[in-house]
Amino acid sequence: MTDDEPTARELIVQIKGLRGDVTSLTEEVKRINGQVRDNRTDIAHLKAREGQIPVRNALLALSIIVSAILGVVAGAGLG
Repeated sequence: MTDDEPTARELIVQIKGLRGDVTSLTEEVKRINGQVRDNRTDIAHLKAREGQIPVRNALLALSIIVSAILGVVAGAGLG
């Protein structure tokens, strides 16, 4: 063995350090995946709301029309 080759003990220390790095990276990937999931959920909710807005507007318009018709009918009945 030459002087520039690491000893078994040094290799073990390096391996343990790499294991720690891998563990840290794994946790970071899990955290990022969680954020991606949350973002996808938020996007899905926003898209669902986006689809509901025209429906709400249509229902509001329909209720105004029905109220107007009922007002005319009631006014005609009183007159």
